[in-house]
Amino acid sequence: MQPGDNAVLMRLEGALQSWGVTSRRTTTRDTAPHPSKSGVLGLICCAMGLARGGAGGTLERLAKLMMGIRVDRPGTLCADYHTVGAGRGVMAAGGKIKQTATTHELEAVVSQRLYLSDASFLVALLGNTRTVGDVAGALRDPRWPPYLGRKACVPSSPIFIRTGSYSSLEEALESEPWRARLAEVDGAPCELRAVLEARLASGSPVPADAVAVADVPVSFAPPVPLHEARYVVERTVRCRVEGPTQTPCPCPGRPWVDYRSPQWKQARAARAKVDLGLCVFCKQPMVDVHHVDYSHAGAEPPEDLRSLCRLCHDAISMIEYGGEAGTRRVDPCDHRVRALVLQKRGEILAARRVRGGPRRRR
Repeated sequence: MQPGDNAVLMRLEGALQSWGVTSRRTTTRDTAPHPSKSGVLGLICCAMGLARGGAGGTLERLAKLMMGIRVDRPGTLCADYHTVGAGRGVMAAGGKIKQTATTHELEAVVSQRLYLSDASFLVALLGNTRTVGDVAGALRDPRWPPYLGRKACVPSSPIFIRTGSYSSLEEALESEPWRARLAEVDGAPCELRAVLEARLASGSPVPADAVAVADVPVSFAPPVPLHEARYVVERTVRCRVEGPTQTPCPCPGRPWVDYRSPQWKQARAARAKVDLGLCVFCKQPMVDVHHVDYSHAGAEPPEDLRSLCRLCHDAISMIEYGGEAGTRRVDPCDHRVRALVLQKRGEILAARRVRGGPRRRR
């Protein structure tokens, strides 16, 4: 941090985040479409290691910082099903534990909680240089792990970006470039929506487009946190666009063997010679050659192959199709799978008796 820096920039990004504003002791816990000031200051208090009832004067200093939000990615609103008090009970209004009317078991409260999925916000806090320095120090080295509104919402990128000196929230938000995750997924925007705190001078009229939001924390102490109102306005800001944060990672191709190629015929003959033309599992005449490792597909050494009869090959194929077939496959010479191979052989023979004979080779 440089002397005179009066702003700190934060990145709030994660798989899920939730910033409740209006819900109080209800079964539906809402979320605002962007971070609330109470949530952001609570995150900072958490990084400072301040308990709910111990913020005191620090919270009063933090509340004087002006906050601006740039919506880099609005995310998708989603709902999650929760139950509260299952197995322990929930206190009713009359002071008794709630019980179901039919079974008299301890009753759980069903709650619906809303989240923003895959959202990303740039937050700027502007104000006193000393307070900004305290915030930056806490975010660089948090005492407690910060979270995005609820403890289950873990940030997917570092929250602290940097500090700087700016004359307004718009300038601070426009100073940070916008970057896509993948150029093919996120299109570059021309303008971004911003939610800015409107700090009104004494006697000044309220802007016509200003909205009052009761999310300035006075106290986080239980049982009921206290909040005051502030005015916010929505604007659009421009920012420069830089390269994506991620590069495409191509999925490795699935191992494939050309069973009509001369190379495969040679590899098959070499393995058959090693096994003397017999199935490695039951010692019946071999019919197929089975891959136990596809790492060298197209240039298989004999140790990657096993000779099998048709019945054993079908049994091992059933085992592989029941799980994830990766590069390494089932080895019929492994004593740990012998019982499973015998079981699948029995199932195939039973099916053949019902169907009337072995499967025909195409």
